[in-house]
Amino acid sequence: MFRSRSWFGGGLWKPKNPHSLEHLKYLYNVLSKNQVVSENNRGLLVETLRSIAEILIWGDQNDSSIMKQKCGSYVCVQLLQTLNILFENIRNETSLYYLLSNNHVNSIIVHKFDFSDEEVMAYYISFLKTLSLKLNAHTIHFFYNEHTNDFPLYTEAIQFFNHPESMVRIAVRTLTLNVYRVEDRSMLQFIRDKTAAPYFSNLVWFIGNHVLELDSCVRNDADHQSQNRLSDLVAEHLDHLHYLNDILCLDISDLNQVLTDHLLNKLLIPLYDAKPHVSSVVSLFLLSQVFLIITHEPLVRVLARIILTGNMDIFSQGTSDKTVASLVDKPFLEMVFNTLQCSENDYAALFALCLLYALGHNKGTHLKKINTCALFRHKRQETKHWYNILLVEKLIKIISYSCQSNSRIRLVTLELSIRLLTQLVMKNSQSFLHDCHLAAIEGAKEESTALLRNFYKSEEIFLDMFEDEYNELVKKPLNVEWLMMDHNILLPPTGTPMTGIHFNKRLACGEVERARRAIRVFFLVRELSLTLRGEEEGQLPLTNPQACVQVDNVLDLNNSDLIACTVASKEGQKIRRFLVIDVIQLILVEPDTRRLGWGVAKFVGFLQDIEVTGDKDDSRCLHITIHRPLSSSAANRVPLLSAKFIFDDHIRCMAANQRFVRR
Repeated sequence: MFRSRSWFGGGLWKPKNPHSLEHLKYLYNVLSKNQVVSENNRGLLVETLRSIAEILIWGDQNDSSIMKQKCGSYVCVQLLQTLNILFENIRNETSLYYLLSNNHVNSIIVHKFDFSDEEVMAYYISFLKTLSLKLNAHTIHFFYNEHTNDFPLYTEAIQFFNHPESMVRIAVRTLTLNVYRVEDRSMLQFIRDKTAAPYFSNLVWFIGNHVLELDSCVRNDADHQSQNRLSDLVAEHLDHLHYLNDILCLDISDLNQVLTDHLLNKLLIPLYDAKPHVSSVVSLFLLSQVFLIITHEPLVRVLARIILTGNMDIFSQGTSDKTVASLVDKPFLEMVFNTLQCSENDYAALFALCLLYALGHNKGTHLKKINTCALFRHKRQETKHWYNILLVEKLIKIISYSCQSNSRIRLVTLELSIRLLTQLVMKNSQSFLHDCHLAAIEGAKEESTALLRNFYKSEEIFLDMFEDEYNELVKKPLNVEWLMMDHNILLPPTGTPMTGIHFNKRLACGEVERARRAIRVFFLVRELSLTLRGEEEGQLPLTNPQACVQVDNVLDLNNSDLIACTVASKEGQKIRRFLVIDVIQLILVEPDTRRLGWGVAKFVGFLQDIEVTGDKDDSRCLHITIHRPLSSSAANRVPLLSAKFIFDDHIRCMAANQRFVRR
């Protein structure tokens, strides 16, 4: 009659059997009622932890079936959850020391819970991660026992490095980083001697298998049917690289030496020759990510040397600096350069460009200390400046191909080629490009101009598109790091917008998109030409918003051509206004009552957005529609104003119409 309706209600009184499930329920209730540690309850909590540990140890040794029962599993979940909350809430270090004393927490850590239960697994790993957040130079000694050479918090956690649940894997990574950050020589020596080689070996093996899975997804999804799966695989791989970089950035030399060796010899170098190997596209993508994310000098310098100056002997002779520096032929660099050939498409070329960009921007490679004539420098005899002629000519070909009418080079590839070219041939805002190469760029600019003319008269909204594309280009310059996070570029280039892929990362679809592409190519190549010639842009954008008249601006209309008219809307409203037509705008003004010869703008519209038709029944009238400025991606043109303009006589009506025609 006194039984509580709560499942744990039976745990209000201490059971007689100290090793029973009922006693574990009772201990849970004690913890749940004491989730904030104080001087008054510290002794009770320590005794509770001791009792929990005792039950778990007794169960392991005598009757493990207790915890595997449904009710036992549920008790474990609640206990782990409550322990997690208890340690999360501790702010006082003295209280923390008190709870961690006597090794009770370590006894709970090493208990073999039923990890097939997802909830038990989730709360267990969360509990371990919470404990790792409490680690420092003082608390580490409660978890790492130097005398017994035992560190259960770390060794138990890393067993789950490849757990199927991403949440568990992420928690393990967080925990290991929290451990590595503690500056304790003996603990780090334990990790180096006992766990670093097997853990890093297994981790690299896991990443390598993940790479093979990613490569398989790319090979088998030419029709873009597995985008969600590919997105998850790329995101997971980026997490791996950031985790590796986080470890390397802690600058623990012993750990870094082991990790670097495993990465080079068991993952990165075998990308080119291991069986089963991955495709060249995926290889270039992965190597680009390595140089964009990881900056550890001993790793990226060796890898850069292999790519720039290495030969096939690297697979049999190892990765020592001496071996790399005695090398003559360069098959890896040759492969990268050959990939830049994109007369048919730019699928692989984009990744080769990304790799070259990443090599040049990684602060750990120190390209000046490597034989950089292989990539970024080729000495010129006639001047003090130099650059790699072969690479520059490859980039110029990509630029030239982009300007052809049937080009299958995406805008992102063109933009990255231009960025690399300027990096190669510019110094202190001055170009040292050969005249013949500069002439090739000027030729490409002329081709882009000719291509653009094809759309000038065929597209009704050409000027809107022209302005819109310029503004987009200025607002959103290429970010290579963000580009390489997009899984879509791993799939063959497609032309349909229904994939959801951004316009500059796919081929144009239809005449409007081909016009947009021609406009963007023109802007990019024009900007390159101006940069190489050291000239400033003085003509774009065509419309400077700061120079345009805005509604409610007060204008000096002295010596201006004004035409009086009545604006009759379709709703029947009539308003008397003065019409002003300047270089790019139609302006309707009303006189300023405070100053003679001045007026207030009440409506403005761009002349490029205006449609004018006469009235066959009244020679004093014009039907004028002013459209809203249109984004090139918009579907319909929405009028700002559609009205009948009634002039005082047919002469003034003709004068207004002639001004519209001249503009």
